[in-house]
Amino acid sequence: MGLLTPMIGKKSIVSVVVIGFIIGIVGGIYFVSPIYDDLPQIAGSIQQIIDGDNEVVTIELSDENNLNKTLQELKNLEGFKSIKHVDFILATTPFFDERKKIIENSFNSSNNYKSWNVSTAGKISVEPKDAVISRNMISNITEWLMFTGGVETNYSVIHIDAVIKADNLNDTLTYLNSEDILVNSVDGPVQKTINKTKKEMPDRNVIIVALGILGILIGLLGSFIDGFLESLSKLRKYLLKLIRND
Repeated sequence: MGLLTPMIGKKSIVSVVVIGFIIGIVGGIYFVSPIYDDLPQIAGSIQQIIDGDNEVVTIELSDENNLNKTLQELKNLEGFKSIKHVDFILATTPFFDERKKIIENSFNSSNNYKSWNVSTAGKISVEPKDAVISRNMISNITEWLMFTGGVETNYSVIHIDAVIKADNLNDTLTYLNSEDILVNSVDGPVQKTINKTKKEMPDRNVIIVALGILGILIGLLGSFIDGFLESLSKLRKYLLKLIRND
C-alpha cells in the first residue's frame, strides 16, 4: 500500500496506516507469537548445552501408591541419577505444644527416622532413614497419633526428589504424566533459566501491539520512499553532470 501511494494519491495515507497496523497485528499473532512463546524453552536448551547437567524433579504420591514400585521404575528410566530426598507429610488436626513435644520424643526414640518437623498447626513432615517408606509405617504413625492424643490425620502425601539428567528431563516428565504421577516442581540450571526468561519477557500483547506500530512505520516509509528515490536519482544525475563538465 505504501509503495502504491504515488498511484492512488496521498489521501490514502490513512488507509496505509490502518492496513499497516492490521498487517503488523496479524503477523504478530500468527507468525511471531508462536516463536515468542517458545523463547523460554529455547533459552533452556541453550543453558542445557552450556551448563545443563542435572535437574531435580519433585513428585508427589498418595500413601495408596506403591512407593517401592515407583522408585524402581524411576531408577530404570534413562537419565536417572539418584534419589536425593524422600519424605512424607501428614496433614492433621491442630494440637497443643505439649502434644508436639510428645510426638517429637516419639520420633527421637525410634531408629526409623532421619529427620522430622512437627507443627502444632497440623503438619508433620518426616524423613525416614534409607529412603524407605511403607504404608504400614504411615498407618502406624496415624493410628498412634489418634489413640494417644486424639490427633486425626486428614491425609498424607509422599515426596520424592529424583535427580535426572537434563537431556532426559522431558522424557521423564512425559513418563510421570502418563502414570498420573503429580510433578510438584522441577529445579536446576535449565529450569531456572526457563523461569527467569519467562519472568523477564514482556507481555505478549505488548509485542503484538509493537509489531502493529512497526507495520505503520513500514507503511509510512513505503509511502515516501518513491519520492526519496526520485530525489536521490536527480542528485545522482546532477553530480554526474558536474563531473562531466569538469
